This record gives sequence, C-alpha cells and structure tokens, in this order.
Amino acid sequence: MQQARGEADVSKREMYGEMQRLVHESSGICIPVFRSYFDAHEANVKGLRPISLGPLMGYNFAESVCVEQ
Repeated sequence: MQQARGEADVSKREMYGEMQRLVHESSGICIPVFRSYFDAHEANVKGLRPISLGPLMGYNFAESVCVEQ
C-alpha cells in the first residue's frame, strides 16, 4: 500500500487493484446496522416496559402485557 501511494504514474498503480483483489478473496466483511425502534401504546396497555433487545420488550411482550378494559 505504501508503494502504491508513492507511485505518481497512474498506469503503474495496478497495485491498488491487487490489494482490492486480496481483500475481496481473503477477508471478511462488516456491515454495520443501526436499527431504530419506537414503541408506543395506549394508557390501558399495562406491563409494557422498554428493553434494549428490540421493539415490544424484545418480542417477549405477550408474556407480561395485558389490556385493561
């Protein structure tokens, strides 16, 4: 990479292509994901509390949530 950065002749900078090939063939990939959740409910829904595992108490809301009449 240092060699490729120092090369002024664009036609000789195929080293970047070689580095890209090496990364593509022998490296992993990390794709960051930032998911936003928004929970809302009516006042008659009881037992629902925020939890950082996902929306609606990490999908476990059916175990502890009820609706008052």
